Amino acid sequence: MDRGVGSQVWGQLLMGISGRQNNRFFYGWLITAAAGTGLCFGYAGSMVYGFSSFVLPLSAEFGWSRRDIGLAFSFMAAAVIIMSPLMGALLDRHGARRTLALGTLVFGLLLASMCLLSADIRYYYAMFVLLGLSGTATTAICYSRLLVSWFEKRKGWALGLALTGTGIGAMIIPPLAQALIQSAGWRSAYLALGLINLVIVLPLLAKFVFNTPAEKNTWIDGIPPTAGAQDKPQLHMRKGFTFAQCLRQGVFWKIVVGIFLISFAQAGPFLQLVPILRDVGLEQFAAAGTASLLGLALIGSRLLCGYLMDRFFAPFVAGAFLISPVFGFIAFALDPSIWTGVLVTVTLGLAYGAEFDILGFFCSQYFGRPSFGKTYGIIYAMYTLAAGIAAPVAGWSYDHYGSYVVMFIAGAVINLVAVALIVTLGRYPDLPVQEAG
Repeated sequence: MDRGVGSQVWGQLLMGISGRQNNRFFYGWLITAAAGTGLCFGYAGSMVYGFSSFVLPLSAEFGWSRRDIGLAFSFMAAAVIIMSPLMGALLDRHGARRTLALGTLVFGLLLASMCLLSADIRYYYAMFVLLGLSGTATTAICYSRLLVSWFEKRKGWALGLALTGTGIGAMIIPPLAQALIQSAGWRSAYLALGLINLVIVLPLLAKFVFNTPAEKNTWIDGIPPTAGAQDKPQLHMRKGFTFAQCLRQGVFWKIVVGIFLISFAQAGPFLQLVPILRDVGLEQFAAAGTASLLGLALIGSRLLCGYLMDRFFAPFVAGAFLISPVFGFIAFALDPSIWTGVLVTVTLGLAYGAEFDILGFFCSQYFGRPSFGKTYGIIYAMYTLAAGIAAPVAGWSYDHYGSYVVMFIAGAVINLVAVALIVTLGRYPDLPVQEAG
């Protein structure tokens, strides 16, 4: 009797993971794990979350100002902006597998070659452009497109799980980079990050990633169709609006503007986080370690946000997470200190944890899958554009005013406007089914 009860409980647990009525493990969870690893060490982990760790060492060695270094991020962002819509179209046509593998290979080689950086800042800018072009193939655009091909009922949870990879990157890469910088120099830190992409991430993607469940002889969510139901495995991929129809919808542009403002408000403090923490009294390694708290907050936020969006109205869930940095920004503007710096770090993590969850979820729920890559690519490009503008503006704010207080006050106001746009998106539409091409 005990054995029977135990078997029943174990079977229920397996059903909870795989979504199937038997104990076969759903391959989609391996896809999710591979995506999380790629996101951890790809463009988001190495170039975005790792960016602030290199600001002070590069400034010390080459005499570059924080504004000049921040401008490199702007050039990289411009490259991502150009590539994102093109990448989205490529993904809609060909799928994610080859794109991810090739992108990771080129990105890893370029990142490793940063160890050869010279004092000519034009070379630094050129490398960031190339890293942006190649790194776009390692971003949430590709991984989200992959995951919505594998999941329907649990896509919020799957997106949340995979995108925790960026949270883990935010948690481990700043202290990892700082440890490497202190022990072997910033050149070795760049080389190590590049090699991780080449020897860990690339083989993992090549081994485990497949574009659709049909390529592994399984179904969406791992759930076979019920009797009498539509059993065409790619029907769900044709449910949604065409790209032209998406562009004519006000909700699309509302999302674009809202995400742009969110990114602009939060990217400046984020990209200057280590210098901000240093300015309020933390030593360099302690500042990098404190910055990793953002990763912890991001992981918890990402999982919780993904879980809640599968169960409640996603714009309201998103608004609750995205408004949190306002409290940190106002607190720091009123009293710049270690503790308010920590509050900024944690609240930024809560917001960043929700952002890419909601991008993939909104694109799927409001516009469907036929043009998922294109719609996501446009929104992601605007998100990156805002970050690219914010990076030098944040550096200029410090250079001009001698502190980041003005940046935080402006960021709080802009953040509130963006949240107001997101929470008023309106109900999900009834998605049409496009004819098979």
